[in-house]
Amino acid sequence: MLRAVANIAAKCSHRVVYRMNGFVAIPIDLIVEEWIIYYWPMFETDIFIPQMYGETIDSAKPVSFRKALNGLIKRYQNSGGLSSFLIQYKSDPSLARSPAVKTVFQQIRKAIKTGPVQYAGNSSHGLMFRNSKDGFIEINNELWREFTLMSHWLIDALIVRWGNFCAQADRKNEITAAKVIELLLTNPLSTTRCTYEARSVYSGKKQLQCVWTETKLRGDSYEVDHLIPFSLWQNNELWNLVPASKKANNRKRDKLPTLARMIDSKDRIITSWKLLAGEYQQRFLNEAGRFTNQSLPRDNWEITLFNAVKEAVEVTAIQRSWPRY
Repeated sequence: MLRAVANIAAKCSHRVVYRMNGFVAIPIDLIVEEWIIYYWPMFETDIFIPQMYGETIDSAKPVSFRKALNGLIKRYQNSGGLSSFLIQYKSDPSLARSPAVKTVFQQIRKAIKTGPVQYAGNSSHGLMFRNSKDGFIEINNELWREFTLMSHWLIDALIVRWGNFCAQADRKNEITAAKVIELLLTNPLSTTRCTYEARSVYSGKKQLQCVWTETKLRGDSYEVDHLIPFSLWQNNELWNLVPASKKANNRKRDKLPTLARMIDSKDRIITSWKLLAGEYQQRFLNEAGRFTNQSLPRDNWEITLFNAVKEAVEVTAIQRSWPRY
């Protein structure tokens, strides 16, 4: 739960809601998505890895959502696994309505509400979270601020603690903390960093320009750049993939664009988005809608998306003290 909140604070802070009562509301399904990413590799491995003391492969009371998630894992084991599921889930809203996915989400939501939300905290400082009836989990505003400032430090520490816990919970002493940590560090998108879909759209386009320098791009003499660096967000969604000259891409590398450069590049960024949306309209608008936290119309969506990206770049730069381009 803590790792999920830290990840959301680092990458999806624009999707939380600030309440008037001094609390911040986090969409529970965002937390569910994080849990799927964490547990999938550990449930998928050939070695049984307990997630609570006393849990074994034939436990009468295993982790409540293990069976449902294992069913989903089996569905995707021959078609790309977790990476394939995430890409499909983020680009096709209808997948969330399928029985297998609905069951997983329902069971993980229940586990979150009856587990960490109900028990995380202590008697002297109170509980860390509280349930909300509108599909959110609430956290104190001051505590949320700490998560946003310290997220990248917290995530590393929590992964180590999780690995140690699983090793201690293993009765057969077959599991090492290092093995669990390796699974917890699995990046489901690292093998899909390929940007061939964006490149297929940009290739051969006349008057294609580098979004950062206005340089005219001819043929295949360009790179597909991650607007928000992949090393920060591990995000391959179409809105984050823009054409850049090889020289500009080499200079930018893993830096975040400055506010001035974003504003100067606005028209060229939007032009690249229109090219992508023209070829992959449903997927583009679905991914952009998830990012902006609202359903985007088929027309006049550009300014809403640009402002959201611009804000995300600034927040990320402040949180991480990241170098700018």
